[in-house]
Amino acid sequence: MIKFESSIEDFITSYLEAKGYDNMEFEENKHLYYDKDDKNDNGLFIYDIYSENEKKSFDFLVNEVKKLKGIHFKEINFVIIVRSIRQKYALPNNEEFENALSIFKDELKNLLEEKQSRNIKISYKFIPITADLSTNNIKPFDIKIKDRYRATQANPLVNPKTNGLVFTANLFDIVKLYDRIGDSLFNDNLRIGLGDKQDFLEVAPEITKTLKNNPEEFWFLNNGITIIVDEQALDLSSNNFLRLYSDTVTVEDVEKKELKISVINGAQTISAAGKFFFEDAKIKDANAIHKIKNDYLVLQDDASLNDLVKALLIEDYPETSKILDIKLKIQLIEFFQKDEEKDIKNTKKFIEELLDEYAIKQNEELISEHFLKKLIPNQLNVDRAEKQADVLLRVIYYSNQDEAFKMTNKITVALNRQKPMRMEDIALASQFVQNINYYNGLDKENAFSIIRRGEPESSDFKRHSLETVTKMLMIIAEKNPGKLGSYKLSRQLEEQKRKDDLIIFKEDSVFHGIFNDKSILHLDENGETKTSIKDFENSFNARYSFINSAIKMNNNINNEYLKNLRRQIRSEGRKKTSNLGGLFEEEFKQSFNDNEVKALNAILTYGSDYILVCWFYKCCLFTLEALEDKKKFIDKIIEGHIDFNPINFSSLDMIFENEYKSNISKGIKEGKLKYKEEFYKFLVELANRWEVSEFVKDRNKDDKYNKNAFKSPTSHTLVNEFLTRDLYHFFKLGDYKPSDTSKQTGLENNA
Repeated sequence: MIKFESSIEDFITSYLEAKGYDNMEFEENKHLYYDKDDKNDNGLFIYDIYSENEKKSFDFLVNEVKKLKGIHFKEINFVIIVRSIRQKYALPNNEEFENALSIFKDELKNLLEEKQSRNIKISYKFIPITADLSTNNIKPFDIKIKDRYRATQANPLVNPKTNGLVFTANLFDIVKLYDRIGDSLFNDNLRIGLGDKQDFLEVAPEITKTLKNNPEEFWFLNNGITIIVDEQALDLSSNNFLRLYSDTVTVEDVEKKELKISVINGAQTISAAGKFFFEDAKIKDANAIHKIKNDYLVLQDDASLNDLVKALLIEDYPETSKILDIKLKIQLIEFFQKDEEKDIKNTKKFIEELLDEYAIKQNEELISEHFLKKLIPNQLNVDRAEKQADVLLRVIYYSNQDEAFKMTNKITVALNRQKPMRMEDIALASQFVQNINYYNGLDKENAFSIIRRGEPESSDFKRHSLETVTKMLMIIAEKNPGKLGSYKLSRQLEEQKRKDDLIIFKEDSVFHGIFNDKSILHLDENGETKTSIKDFENSFNARYSFINSAIKMNNNINNEYLKNLRRQIRSEGRKKTSNLGGLFEEEFKQSFNDNEVKALNAILTYGSDYILVCWFYKCCLFTLEALEDKKKFIDKIIEGHIDFNPINFSSLDMIFENEYKSNISKGIKEGKLKYKEEFYKFLVELANRWEVSEFVKDRNKDDKYNKNAFKSPTSHTLVNEFLTRDLYHFFKLGDYKPSDTSKQTGLENNA
């Protein structure tokens, strides 16, 4: 269930591949990577492995960075690799580490254009390496529970063979499991721990508040945690703890980078608790001690020392007034001078010895706790929560892993329905998503994964939300951006059917075919897949292989071109609308009449999805060499039988190579300028198409240029007009002659 990175090398290599760095391979002791062939518009990737055993300094990286002086990077990504979740949470609070990091960031900023200095991105990556989990190092992991005889046994299921137990367990022990495994512990959960912006009911802050103030109430205030585990990796022989990862975990499991346990409900509880337990309490308490030293110990005169003793003890416990003598004051000064050693154990020992020395027996424990709260409140809170915070733990265990995923999905959906969820979360238990993610695990070309809410999307790493994937299918595969606003994923789920406990989307033009109604994992009685991997590969290449390229293109044109144009439109529009033509003077000379200005303004403001689909198909045609191939491809698009098999998506970044071969010797920069020029010309073409389109001809003059004109379930008509009239003309493909199958598109009257 739990997939691990096999090494730092695996992580770095996958990162470099995702960024498209050419001829880049992992090299030991190399920490800086960038594409030397693209120095003017490039990204720099840096990584470092954090070690607790050395005084942190980035001097060796600074020296390497200085060698790159003068190169302007578009962005800098610095990944700090840690060895535990504890380190991930504690490092940002480590003053020494942060100071060293700040100095290093200043060095990095010298490499950037001034306006881009904010693009230095610092992140922490925990990689549980399988080398750390070799057979010699697989140790049992124990979770303390109330007596075994207090557990509640569920009635077992026969098919699939599944059992369940409910325990009262120590929360901190479960968090320590998270510290060892990381976010991989949540691989089978529909959601991971959500950030503050998505935490609709402020669950995480409430968890922290309870752990801080009333850890003994946690069991009563929390819904609990559910784990699912292979019964061979679960030892129930002890009365006082559960044992996971027993010696029944085989060598093969480790070699497959897999351990058979997953949290399927409670990821947010564990994530929030981990942050509470692992943020460095000592560093937080150092601020309180620093304040005391500044308030009372700077002068070290008798009056200020008297005030210190009163603040720490006498104000709340007058019986301690008799210890106001010079010996105590000397002890306090010595104690605070050793504040780097302070923790609960030695602080408690100090106050207990102090009370014994002055023979104070009344309220001794209360006085001791009061003293601790004054000096180390955060450590004290964490220490109490470690011991007192219990949680309801459901353990579901199975004997057949091949069948377990069905039950996992059913349980996860059922449990998470009780919490704030979106339909997208439920849809992650669909046959479509399961197949897409499994196909991605086969390392097939153009594959991608669909992620959970709370995880970051990444076009580089080909990780997309279901909403984004659905949007691309609707806009590009269906050529119907106007219908997007009325297409609801929730409606799909309301009309869902189930097959083998998985959701099968309603058969429609967006979700259809074997990825929606068959399983890559489904085995027949002979152990063979009823549908071959080759069948899935053919279906994927024809139907879904465009997704990564389309998303990346959408991000690029929106961030690099359209955003800037819209901003200029708003600025120029306040002066004179006809000034719009001046926006393009740097790329090519262009003048517009009033209607063309309005059409271009409308397309840029409201028609970004139309821009994407038409531009995407135009770019795809540039990857095809023969005119006959271009014609076949575009005919299929128009007739609604789209097949992306002929398209070479890896060449999309260089689609206008034939257009600027005369400039290719001048480098990539010239090519990108040519791309920009062609894109701006295309925008004018699309605006002209809008102005004369049959699609909007019946709208009145004003309504033609507002956002409502772009919301139509028949918006494929405009796209088809662009394909048949503009692209056919651009590529000199002759005239489009609709076949019988195209009659359903309504084009026979427009061709």
